[in-house]
Amino acid sequence: MMDYKIKLRALVALNAALILALIAGSFTAPGRRSSSMVKLSLTASVDRVSAISISAPGLSIALQKRAEAWLVSEPEGSLPADTARVTGLLNALGALSGAERVAASRASWAELGLGEDSAARLLLRDFSGKTLVELLVGDYTPAGSGAYAAFSEGQEAWVMPAGAAAYIKAGMNSWLDLRVFPSAISTQDIQQIRIRGSLDLDEGSLRSLDYALRRSGTGWHVDGQALDPLRVDAMARSLSSMRAAQYADISDSLDAAGERIWAELALGNGDILRLALGTRTADGRYRASSSARERGFYLPGWAVEEAFKPLSALLSAP
Repeated sequence: MMDYKIKLRALVALNAALILALIAGSFTAPGRRSSSMVKLSLTASVDRVSAISISAPGLSIALQKRAEAWLVSEPEGSLPADTARVTGLLNALGALSGAERVAASRASWAELGLGEDSAARLLLRDFSGKTLVELLVGDYTPAGSGAYAAFSEGQEAWVMPAGAAAYIKAGMNSWLDLRVFPSAISTQDIQQIRIRGSLDLDEGSLRSLDYALRRSGTGWHVDGQALDPLRVDAMARSLSSMRAAQYADISDSLDAAGERIWAELALGNGDILRLALGTRTADGRYRASSSARERGFYLPGWAVEEAFKPLSALLSAP
């Protein structure tokens, strides 16, 4: 009987020790550490941002606010930035209120892609040049739903949403406003389309165009001949919504002497928008200029061929 009581007490003591060990382990296990939260509050800083810098190996982007618009700073001057995209970044940062902690010290940063030679660095400044936020963004998490991040002067690393991280990891072109005509243009605003010149095509042939299309109510005509309104409207949308592949260097901008073909869009308010193209380059793009842009740019070949249709492609089906 005595042996049984001794064995029972030993078993109870062992179970108690195991329970205590499990409880202690729950506070020190990696899973427990990773589930703790870091409090974030960037809204006040985001509201004061006037300059944004993003840097990473092989990448350097500087954005400056001018009135309500944003510009991308370059050695040759400023280029228009995609203001909606900048706003999206700031809104995504301002919405961060808390994040999952994944490391409590800088010793683990390199494993998370947060080392100096691999991380993307985001720097937010106010109008006086004061640094508001300096943030490092590393690798995406294995599930791809987030990316590891840390404040450059801190110790903790945490997980930010992948959508917010994608802004910071994106390349230069994603920050540029590449629209040929930046103002929103409805197809119904276009009253006349005038095209004249020769277009170099991919196979080496020329497409010579010389016509003026005029709107008449809901239809279009050229020299009194009715055109297919759906086809003309589609071409008008292609012209008015064109986007450049990239901006050209100032030394490589198109001048009047290099123009091979041009298009003019006459709007109902009296404005005339002009787009001019030079010869096709070896990589299939067209050097171009717009009356709405100070810098020249390059247009994709497929987009140009969609926008500069031959008259035969606009006629009503028999």
